[in-house]
Amino acid sequence: MYIVCPTCKAKYLVSDDILPSPLPQVRCCICKNVWQLKADDSADSEDDLAFLNIPLDVSEPSPSYKPLVLGIFVLCLLAGLWFGRFALTEKFPFLESAYKAFGINSVLAGQGLDFANIRHETVYEDDMEFLEIKGQVVNTTSRPLPLPKITANLFTKQGLKVGEKTISLPKDFIAEYESEPFKIMILAPSSTAEIIKIIFTE
Repeated sequence: MYIVCPTCKAKYLVSDDILPSPLPQVRCCICKNVWQLKADDSADSEDDLAFLNIPLDVSEPSPSYKPLVLGIFVLCLLAGLWFGRFALTEKFPFLESAYKAFGINSVLAGQGLDFANIRHETVYEDDMEFLEIKGQVVNTTSRPLPLPKITANLFTKQGLKVGEKTISLPKDFIAEYESEPFKIMILAPSSTAEIIKIIFTE
């Protein structure tokens, strides 16, 4: 096969036996140019060439990194969709149905809900002491939301948990911008409890 370097026009005679199929990349020994060998790189005839008595460097094709880069991009995209799913569905609610289609929970308990008008007092019923906690759950979004369970935790001043009570609300959903009252009764609360923390739970 008669080959001409496209950069410096150096001319080579290369045996077809050493060229694999498909044609490889080659490097010119004169100008060090590397190019993908194609059938039209050959000269028309031996008469047109003043052959260099230098072997053409026939190298294997350079590895392509495109699949690796694409794989890393897809992996990063999937990781972002997974770890950012709660923030994504909060900002773009329509994505929740897409996550559900794959069986993925994308909504945090109480996402889009808030507490309001929280108050507490000690009450007695049938000679038993209770800590009564009242308040409202408020839907802060423009769409109906499921109502999760509510848990009241009691802590000492030092942060030690000394009490807990979880309740379910009578409704399963709360309408947009609506509020739902709740009441939690904790029997015989610890006298060391000074901090009340109320959270949404599954």
